[in-house]
Amino acid sequence: MVTFVKSKAPHIRRKDSVNRMMLDVIIALLPVTVFAFVMSGLDALKVVGISLVTMVAAEAIYVWIRYTPYRDIKYKANKEELPTLRERTRFRFNAFKEKTKIAFSNYRLYNLLSPIVSALIFAMCMPAAAPWWTVLVSSLFGIVVAKLLFGGLGQNIFNPAAAGRVFFGLCFGTTVATYSNNFVDVVAGGTPLGQLTGDLLNINQYSLLDLFVGLVPGALGEVSTVCILAGAIYLFARRAADIRTTLSMIITFVILVFFASIALGADNYFEYTVYHLLSGGLLFGAVFMVTDPVTTPANKFGRILYGTLVAISTFLIRFFGAYPEGVAFSILICNILVPLLDSPKLAMNRFRWYQPLIIAGLIGIFVGVAFLAL
Repeated sequence: MVTFVKSKAPHIRRKDSVNRMMLDVIIALLPVTVFAFVMSGLDALKVVGISLVTMVAAEAIYVWIRYTPYRDIKYKANKEELPTLRERTRFRFNAFKEKTKIAFSNYRLYNLLSPIVSALIFAMCMPAAAPWWTVLVSSLFGIVVAKLLFGGLGQNIFNPAAAGRVFFGLCFGTTVATYSNNFVDVVAGGTPLGQLTGDLLNINQYSLLDLFVGLVPGALGEVSTVCILAGAIYLFARRAADIRTTLSMIITFVILVFFASIALGADNYFEYTVYHLLSGGLLFGAVFMVTDPVTTPANKFGRILYGTLVAISTFLIRFFGAYPEGVAFSILICNILVPLLDSPKLAMNRFRWYQPLIIAGLIGIFVGVAFLAL
């Protein structure tokens, strides 16, 4: 007899638990987090600390509100039953204490690990110079609006870290004029991608080695490619994330940028493509954000198609939009498409002959767009 077990997402098809997977993500984030502390010092500590406290506290309050019993313990403390103010106050306090105890009996380890993961990813997408109140408001928006209002872990359709970062960019982006760290002269200007605004071929200010090591201005955890790759090796070796989504996003983006460099008449196609690949939050997003098991498709082909769509959206925003970076925006846009990608007609783990044709067709269409529009 087959036994069906009802559980909410994320659905992990292996022996490890959801808690183990989240702990692996936290460990994988350690290289970029340590690098951020070394490069930005107390500013990085401020951003990470505020993000962690805000998201963990918001999750705890959500658990208290959701699981507090309102009918089991009543606040009957009138003057007839409890004549003195002290007795009535003590009764109310004991009732509140009992309600809180019952509520937090439903608090699980994933209620702690999940906001820690979201907070670290969000903090690594933020500039070190962000004012503390913008970090607090943006992280609160990400965890509450993009996750908790949908019902908590497994119910949200939007990535909390991406939502918080987009909220910060739209509402408070002008409050941070420059990106800086202890080893980069901020007088030189903005981020590497910021130098491309209005001039898509301006890639001479920063070397590829600087981009690979992380000796450039940028968000806390997005600048060091070597640290991102170190985290990626651990993450995929532990099978805490699906490498299909990451590879499909990176390969699609590389193909599109390579043909865009040809259309633009770049002097060195390879250098131009690698510059775009290492700049901004593309690699960080490909490793730590598009691999979120809750907000990505559950089937294999859906994840590959999802990574392709995120790459296409990022390419369009970078080359045709007014915003130099597009990873967080692209992730939120493609989060909306996840239910479609998990539909019965597309949700197939078995290989079908037309699946590569769909991917190739999408890439081909936007390669054509690059040649026609650039």
